[in-house]
Amino acid sequence: MMPTRQRHIAILLLTAVLCINLFLASCSTYNVTGYNRMYRGGALPNDKVAFLTTQPINWGEVAETYIHTVDGETVKRSFNNEAVKIEILPGYHDIEVSFHRGFLSDSSPSHRTYTYYNSAEILPLRFYAEPGHTYRVIANTDQSLRSWQPVIIDAN
Repeated sequence: MMPTRQRHIAILLLTAVLCINLFLASCSTYNVTGYNRMYRGGALPNDKVAFLTTQPINWGEVAETYIHTVDGETVKRSFNNEAVKIEILPGYHDIEVSFHRGFLSDSSPSHRTYTYYNSAEILPLRFYAEPGHTYRVIANTDQSLRSWQPVIIDAN
């Protein structure tokens, strides 16, 4: 029989390990390929899932759209807000998107500034994903960048 102090330490360690495992299992996974996997369970082949991504970043600009949620689950973003790639199951999905765009102006080699345009709201968008397809979320804007609408395009 273990002494009481060792038993308490063992119980605390087991409880900590259990809590950490439960926390990790409850989150959407960020798998080894660098995608946000927005479904539970093991990885599926690419022809059994769909991918959702944002507009690629152009030199001197930041990403135009941010995907905040997929089916109510928060999407993990990269540290520098690069375009994300999200792995989803086929079917209908509800996403929430905002619009952000920054321009790098080269007024002189020693003085560079960014001009940012940000949407005041996060807009919902519903779409149907087919297996094996990649979908890109883009911002359809007016010339002043004051009005916009999120659009999903099939990138295949």
